[in-house]
Amino acid sequence: RDRDVTGVQTCALPICMRRLNRAASEALQALGNSVHAVTDVTGYGLAGHSWEMAQRGGVRIRFHAASLPMYDGAFAAAHDGVRTGGHARNLDYVSGHLLTSAGVDPAFEALCLDPQTSGGLLAAVHPSVAEHLEGFTLVGEVLAGPAGVELI
Repeated sequence: RDRDVTGVQTCALPICMRRLNRAASEALQALGNSVHAVTDVTGYGLAGHSWEMAQRGGVRIRFHAASLPMYDGAFAAAHDGVRTGGHARNLDYVSGHLLTSAGVDPAFEALCLDPQTSGGLLAAVHPSVAEHLEGFTLVGEVLAGPAGVELI
């Protein structure tokens, strides 16, 4: 379990992947109407699940690449060209709906397309509570406009 696979230490992953979303779910439930949408990020990756939220809500979801949480070594592996088996399928699913700004390293897009077997929660919450959620990471914002996902 301590072997190195393309720069990613595999020993840390099983512990992180076993964490339940119960505490996060309960924290969001306590916010009531300040929570507009929630999804668990699994097989379609962050890009696919955020596209579903954007499409159903008729909004544009903008992610700040530098704010995205990731496992140690994940960016380096993606930067080196490592792609998962679901990458092509997920890219096809968001084709025409995911806009990655010029200057954003393609590794960030690859990680947003990475299917997860035990992902975290993606929540759209009212701005007045977003910065006060303990244990959550603010990764972007929801904007008016045509449905889509942006990575800046």
